[in-house]
Amino acid sequence: MSHAKKTYLVIGVIFSASLLFFFWHPGGDFIQSLAGTTFVGSTFALLIQILRDQATHDRALFLLSTQNNFSLGASSHMANIAFDKHVMFSEEYAQEVNVTIRTLFTNGPTQKTLEHANKLYLIREKYIVWLTVEIENSLDKFEKRLRGIGADAYLVGASNDLPNRQDVIARMDLKVGKKKI
Repeated sequence: MSHAKKTYLVIGVIFSASLLFFFWHPGGDFIQSLAGTTFVGSTFALLIQILRDQATHDRALFLLSTQNNFSLGASSHMANIAFDKHVMFSEEYAQEVNVTIRTLFTNGPTQKTLEHANKLYLIREKYIVWLTVEIENSLDKFEKRLRGIGADAYLVGASNDLPNRQDVIARMDLKVGKKKI
């Protein structure tokens, strides 16, 4: 039983006992005045306890509200920072993607694609704290394809007598094609 319930129980017992003595023991003025005083005292004690409990409750609500406001303010600030960082990442990454696409359209699948994939990875690494797992996984697939194109271009450029040279060239063309990227 909680402390507050015990307090109300004790006050209730004193209140009831004094009321019983006041009405059931009418013979003595001293006992009736003592019972009446106890009755009035327990009534005041009950009112004081109710006011104390209300003040404790109000204080708890105030603290909860203050903590909630602090948490909301802190999370709102972090949300703004995360959004700003995500925008900065998106702008920088999109700019390098545009340069990569320009290189692919201008020169076709070349070794420069590998350099662009590495630049994209470095940009992603710079903002890694602010990226979600889903974004990381999607961009990782994209960069992996670009690395594959660059590596295949390096392989084709390095050796003219590569036994499966035409297969590697065809694979690069498929990676650049609309269905794969």
